[in-house]
Amino acid sequence: MKMKTLDKAKEASYLVAQRMAESSIKESCCAIAQTMFRREFEIIVKQQRHNWNCTKYNSYHTLRFLL
Repeated sequence: MKMKTLDKAKEASYLVAQRMAESSIKESCCAIAQTMFRREFEIIVKQQRHNWNCTKYNSYHTLRFLL
């Protein structure tokens, strides 16, 4: 069954909103990690430096590790 243009637009809009929410969460987690766990955060960042392609993504997972 073919999707109607309206359905495609709704799905695309939902995916964009989801990406924006995920990005905001990761940015917030990065700020929390840097504020609450500055020293531990810096140590983990240095350990992961070789694989530090996406700061927000890694900050999010660093915060999850620290908590």
